[in-house]
Amino acid sequence: MTVGTTLNVAIHLTDGLVTEFPFAFRVFEARHLEVVLRDLEGAVVKTYAQNEFSVSGLGGNAGMVIILPAPAAGNELVIRRVVPVTQDTDIVNQGGFFPETIEHQLDLIVMQNQQADEVLSRAIVSPIGEPGYTFGALNEGDVIQLTDDKLQGITLNALSAPALAAAAEAQGLVAALVTYTFG
Repeated sequence: MTVGTTLNVAIHLTDGLVTEFPFAFRVFEARHLEVVLRDLEGAVVKTYAQNEFSVSGLGGNAGMVIILPAPAAGNELVIRRVVPVTQDTDIVNQGGFFPETIEHQLDLIVMQNQQADEVLSRAIVSPIGEPGYTFGALNEGDVIQLTDDKLQGITLNALSAPALAAAAEAQGLVAALVTYTFG
């Protein structure tokens, strides 16, 4: 089979009644799904463990996540395919050659690339050929201030379009605060 779509995320509004949530991308195993309930501001309300939902349609081009009881109303349910970033297929010399084995591994590689692409599509990146921006060493509680078109010494016109838009939106404020989160 092929990986016929670039989708790897489905988002549904919850109403407290619906228990079935479709997704339109291939998933081989239920453990390859991450299911998260978040509020409309984007804060995570709950991350569902594998035993808290069931999945239909595994191996096909679409499927369904079933959650009982229904998630609370007024939230978003995010279904995301997350395959391990490993390669477990071992092909031995003069062993049996099964094209399905090769195709399955190629599909997983494409899925790995898609999940990396999805994450990168949400990132702020430097222009092509430019070094990455660094803010220097930040400590818990540090504040970065936006004044005179500079964000910690970086001119706004050097920022990528998404960062520039965010900084421009903050210019009307006395100071733009960025909280450094320790992982």
